[in-house]
Amino acid sequence: MAAMQLNPVYVAIAVIFAGCIVRFFIKAYELRKFFRDKPGPPHSWVWGHLPVFSTIFQHVPRDSHPHSYAYHVSTIYNLPRFYYMDLWPVFERNLVITDPAIAQQVTVTKSLKKHPILKKFIRPIAGKENILSADGEQWRRWRAVFNPGFSAAHLMTLVPMIVEHTETFVEVLGGMADKGVIFRLEEAATRYTVDIIGRVVLNAKLNAQVSDHPLLTAFRKQINWLPRAQATQLSWYNPIRMYHLWKNGRAMDQYLEAELDKRFESQDMEASKDKKARKRYIIDLALQTYLEEEGGKKGEGLDNEFKRNAISQIKSFIFAGHDTTSSTIAYACHILSKHPSVVAKLCSEHDALFGPDVSGTADLLREDPYLINKLSYTTAVIKETLRLFPPASSVRVGEEGVEIVDPLTGEKYPTKGCLVWVTLEAMHRLPCLWERADEFVPERWLSQESTPPAQEKGLPPQPPANAWRPFEKGPRGCMGQELAMIEMKVALAMTVRRFKFQAVYKEKGWRDKVVGWDGVRREGRGDNVGRLGKGNEEEGGKGVKENHGEEAYQVLLGTAKPKEGLPVRVWRVR
Repeated sequence: MAAMQLNPVYVAIAVIFAGCIVRFFIKAYELRKFFRDKPGPPHSWVWGHLPVFSTIFQHVPRDSHPHSYAYHVSTIYNLPRFYYMDLWPVFERNLVITDPAIAQQVTVTKSLKKHPILKKFIRPIAGKENILSADGEQWRRWRAVFNPGFSAAHLMTLVPMIVEHTETFVEVLGGMADKGVIFRLEEAATRYTVDIIGRVVLNAKLNAQVSDHPLLTAFRKQINWLPRAQATQLSWYNPIRMYHLWKNGRAMDQYLEAELDKRFESQDMEASKDKKARKRYIIDLALQTYLEEEGGKKGEGLDNEFKRNAISQIKSFIFAGHDTTSSTIAYACHILSKHPSVVAKLCSEHDALFGPDVSGTADLLREDPYLINKLSYTTAVIKETLRLFPPASSVRVGEEGVEIVDPLTGEKYPTKGCLVWVTLEAMHRLPCLWERADEFVPERWLSQESTPPAQEKGLPPQPPANAWRPFEKGPRGCMGQELAMIEMKVALAMTVRRFKFQAVYKEKGWRDKVVGWDGVRREGRGDNVGRLGKGNEEEGGKGVKENHGEEAYQVLLGTAKPKEGLPVRVWRVR
């Protein structure tokens, strides 16, 4: 009889296990039931929407940026405005928004908080207290502190400095052209924009275009160690990845801590109290705030909590301040190589404004920075590049009682429990919003409004209001968007007439020929892109190799980056 008696420990384990199984199926039923009357692709009671990805990967490379997945779901299943995605238990449910009017509801009318997944992703790059993922009073405080550094009047005073670093960029490109080598254009553009943002944020000459710099090296390595689009949640807990994220983060913090201490000791305390005499570099704005709020004095050192917060904000601006700009410059050069008629119009605009002698452009911009405001066609080219290759999308967290309203039917749909995803590739490319949606047509931005006269000129009408949002809209819109536009206009004004580029994805064995930022071929990879710079083909993938007919499709490396750093050759034109 004793042998037949059940061990109470085993009984308890069995009961707990059975309870977990029951709870799992109850939760699964409740979650799956939510989607039965919601717009979305075909739904399975067992698998949710996970099987949809087998269809998506027939149209898009597996290592594409996730916002490409959203675009193809929208087009394949004819879901043009918004839809829900049931990804449980792999991921939480998504509310995907591709309609500009609905996007306004969650970013302007009611600005939902940033989603925790953004905090998790940004923290290794910018620290825990960063302004990019912060909400509430913390975000408002730092936004108010740094707003003066991005005023229109102040930004125009930065143009001569931007021109200075662009001249170095021109020299780098010229050196690559003279050597006839293959190099990664995104890497060169990143070093160029890091030099600029280093001056804006730290008032420091990093000289990243002509030498290695510990801050840039740590940043690039950190971004390369972040999980990619196809990574699982468990990949965050890879001990090797965790070690490298910690190591690179410490290297960035140590460098910036030393810069903060040095800058603090060099502050003119009396001048810092005079608002008219204040400097507008990000590091100085942070220190001036500290002097006002904490009453710090030389010799006492900076408060550790303030230092930690300030370092997070500085890293945020360095990351956000170079990332979008570098990718867009690289993509602009690439897409212009495919559209010689657009290049001809750009050259005509630049010749008319600066004269045919390209060597005089830099001096003219130094003398009159406001000339960049006359580059209407150049601005159109940049806006069209950002439309086709948006750097990121917005992810918010749904809230109890916050609903979206379908502008066509007036029906309301919940956001509670959802990752609310305003996805820009879909919004920027859907034919229902854009005429000739997949074509590069800068002229669409020369039409001031969607009217018959604009169409009579042969220009496609502009899209509905708020459909173009690469810098996002509302109170969480990018603080540095005007600086980014200035940088990109100066870059094109000083390079388009000098150089032409050609991507080499189809050139056999190009990876064995690519050189690094200094024009030197290195064993192993030949450059400094790192382990995650490689693309689908190099990794041995056998799936789709292009997205929207582009081999330079976007992958997730911090933000949306061109595959494998956009390897190119460059030639001198003038």
